[in-house]
Amino acid sequence: MKTLLLGALISIVCIALLYGCDSRPKVTPESIRLDLAGKTIGAFACQKDTIKDVVIVESTYKGNKATIIVDLKTADSVIPPLSGRLRLHYQWTSPEWKLTMIENLTFRESRT
Repeated sequence: MKTLLLGALISIVCIALLYGCDSRPKVTPESIRLDLAGKTIGAFACQKDTIKDVVIVESTYKGNKATIIVDLKTADSVIPPLSGRLRLHYQWTSPEWKLTMIENLTFRESRT
């Protein structure tokens, strides 16, 4: 009986590894807000309180790398207001995802 249970457990673990089961947490809008604090995008210096909205549009996780595309809007206090899309590159460095690169896709002054 124990051998049968051990064999089943090993099979489940192997299937999980083959199909990419991963226990790492996902990158969240709140973690992105914290990661961007202190970074510069063009001439804009991000701070926690200058970012109003972070919406994850797309995310891809492959091994120790993640690519996240976000729509970002600055807080109402930022003049001129800025908004647009960023592509964020992350590397898994246990126990967390580390932001390694920011690509500005469309982040610029808003016309609203």
